[in-house]
Amino acid sequence: MQVIRNRQIVEDDRTFTTPARWSVGQGVRLRNDTEPAEIADQLAAWPAIAIEFPKYTDGRGYSLARLLRQRYGYVGELRAVGDVLHDQLSLMERCGFDTFELKAGKDMGRALAAFDALPPSRWGGARGGVYSP
Repeated sequence: MQVIRNRQIVEDDRTFTTPARWSVGQGVRLRNDTEPAEIADQLAAWPAIAIEFPKYTDGRGYSLARLLRQRYGYVGELRAVGDVLHDQLSLMERCGFDTFELKAGKDMGRALAAFDALPPSRWGGARGGVYSP
């Protein structure tokens, strides 16, 4: 399957499972209502976390991503999955996502162009990098 990782379209075959079924080498798939404090002691072991977006109007995944990056120091891959649309990518990236699994049928090229749809943030993102004109 193709995903966007670090603003590039790449092939990806990583598997994801629930925290309870996790084993070395797999990523973990979290619901967007997961309490990060409840999984904080496991974060360092997980190479990748996929956060579910069941509907594009549900923004809890943004908050979860930001908390995982900034409060809990998660440095692995953070993937947005589910109802992920091109016009959300720039904000998702600012919240700490680096990988995006688009909703089925969405155009990857159009999605890449969406990263430049919003001007750079003067306040930086969850992974650092403050914009200064």
